[in-house]
Amino acid sequence: MTSISPRPIFRPSAFLLLVLLVVPGCWEGWSLGDDDDTGALDGTDTDGDGIPDDVEGADDPDGDGIPNYLDEDSDGDGIPDSEEGVGDPDGDGIPNYLDLDSDGDGIPDAQEGYGDSDGDGIPDYLDEDSDGDGIPDSVEGAGDDDGDGIPNYLDEDSEGDGWPDSAAGS
Repeated sequence: MTSISPRPIFRPSAFLLLVLLVVPGCWEGWSLGDDDDTGALDGTDTDGDGIPDDVEGADDPDGDGIPNYLDEDSDGDGIPDSEEGVGDPDGDGIPNYLDLDSDGDGIPDAQEGYGDSDGDGIPDYLDEDSDGDGIPDSVEGAGDDDGDGIPNYLDEDSEGDGWPDSAAGS
């Protein structure tokens, strides 16, 4: 009796041919920010945040293991780089996408967030008076003087005395 062995479905030589012909084509068009093989980041915007790769660079100030040109939040403050941009309204020489206190009021952007508490069209992390009471956030601060769980810079009555801060003046 003759034994018949089954034909292999997958031949090693066919696999090698497949790898040599198909795989190189799969990498075409893929990029990590350097399309010209110079070793330097060019003017593309790999992460789509509106900031060119060569401006963002390959540093990682927030320590998340993602270089800035690929990081959607380079400073790790919870506000996307696409929202913060490269402006510097507080004039400290640090662009907003890297600045932990973009408006220079002493309250971290991570705490202020990019909501608009007073509805004036300016996000809190850039607003000098986030609650619209006429008292700058830098004066009110992030403390909670009356212990109601609302930071002073957002509290309409930060002393808890029944008088709105806008009327009391502090």
